[in-house]
Amino acid sequence: MNKLTLEDFIIRATNNGLKWDEQQVLLKEAGWPEDIIQSEYNKFYQVSAKIAVPKYSIKSSFGGFALNAFIFLTLYLIIYNTTDLCYDMVDYIFETGFSSLENIKWNISIIITSIPFYFFTNYIAVKRQFIFDSSRIKIIYLTLFIAAVIGIGTVCGIVYAVLFGDNRIQDFIKLLITFLFSGIAFLYFYLSLKAIKRVIDLR
Repeated sequence: MNKLTLEDFIIRATNNGLKWDEQQVLLKEAGWPEDIIQSEYNKFYQVSAKIAVPKYSIKSSFGGFALNAFIFLTLYLIIYNTTDLCYDMVDYIFETGFSSLENIKWNISIIITSIPFYFFTNYIAVKRQFIFDSSRIKIIYLTLFIAAVIGIGTVCGIVYAVLFGDNRIQDFIKLLITFLFSGIAFLYFYLSLKAIKRVIDLR
């Protein structure tokens, strides 16, 4: 009797009305070690309920991956272009000559276009349960890593600007803007990850 047969026995015995304690006794009499029995039961058994309950596992699908990748792409576009737009506005206010009116128009166009796509695709992901796809969790972890690296790098830039920079106020403001958006992104995705895990734990 191998592991697959043990799993099959648990399912059939439960379906035939055999209680969990009775199944354990039979398996031990057949020579099965207690740790192997318990390990197999823990995969799909709610001991307190005394019935077989399949445990929820995070799965991945191509549709879930594609949709979540598109959602995060639109969100990245929104964050990047909003940050870039703030940079352009700072340049425009301080009249450094680096600001491009055409670039500002593109930033605004991309933001306006991306926001509806983000909310619509995210609505579909929630409705189709794709927010619990394992690909989304992996993308969130990647985003948290990127946001943390950018945030730490920005703090280093702020410290350098204060101690050794040429004290150009617009550069300091840009660093603060970068730190603000990376911090907002990190907090948003961290809370999103906690919410997803909380729901999964309840299943």
